[in-house]
Parts: sequence; C-alpha cells; structure tokens
Amino acid sequence: LLCFRLSGLCESPKNLKSEQMAQWSLVINIKDAGVLAAAFASQVDYLITGDKHFFENLDIAKKTGLRIITQAQFLKGPDE
Repeated sequence: LLCFRLSGLCESPKNLKSEQMAQWSLVINIKDAGVLAAAFASQVDYLITGDKHFFENLDIAKKTGLRIITQAQFLKGPDE
C-alpha cells in the first residue's frame, strides 16, 4: 500500500490488529478490509484506487473520512 499525504509519502502500518480488520470488514469485503484499515490508520489524505467497489459503497468515505478518488482524478488534480 502506497500511502500519500499532502505533506508527502507516509509509512504504511506494518502490524494491523485483527480488531481493525474486523471493523472495516463490516463496511467492505474482507479482501479489501486491510487496504481500508491501513489507509485509515496511516491518516492519508486520499485513497487512490481503481477498484470501483470503494466508490460504489458511499459508507466507506463517510465512515473513514477518506477522499476516495481514481488515479486519473488524482493526476488531473484531486480537488477538481
């Protein structure tokens, strides 16, 4: 997982706890719960992904506070 904050790159958490994984598996499928947990724990400004299921579930952005955008949106300028 590449973590990005507006202030620069950040380190992805290495040891996510099972509680963190379980929390996010209620919002998204278990295969992606680790990505979501790591992004949330890293306090990133953006979750940049091409996986549309992150966009289809509006609860993800609402519950995490993450700005979820595609790679193309990020390259154009995330605030456009």
